[in-house]
Amino acid sequence: MEQPAKWRQHLYIGGGAMMVAGACSFAFMLNYSVACWVFAAGAAAFVWMQSSQGGADDSPAVVRLRKILGFAGFMFILTAVLMVDRELNFIYKAMEHLLGGPAYVHYVNYVYGKWVLTLLIGAILEMYAVTRISSELAKKGRNDG
Repeated sequence: MEQPAKWRQHLYIGGGAMMVAGACSFAFMLNYSVACWVFAAGAAAFVWMQSSQGGADDSPAVVRLRKILGFAGFMFILTAVLMVDRELNFIYKAMEHLLGGPAYVHYVNYVYGKWVLTLLIGAILEMYAVTRISSELAKKGRNDG
């Protein structure tokens, strides 16, 4: 498998670092308006670089794990949307418009603060899939060599 370009590696690592910085700042209530956008930019860069990586191995297990990585990336983007919504309240405004009145109770029950859950799901899936992909590639390397 060929090495990705240096700028891609830097964007991938930088996106991950921005995600961590944005999530920690958001969790510790340090300037929501900046933290949500830092996380969103980091998630976009991280998911873009991860999805653009090609795979040299087309075994069914690795293909399945790459699909799991795609879903984890979706969860990271959904987390970014929920964080930005915490600042801009666009989902609340849409719910209020659709329900034809105050939707605060529904918003709090279904949307507010759910970014933690989506981030947790994405992170767990990411750790599982990355660990399994590396072990599958190592196992294939032992069998080929």
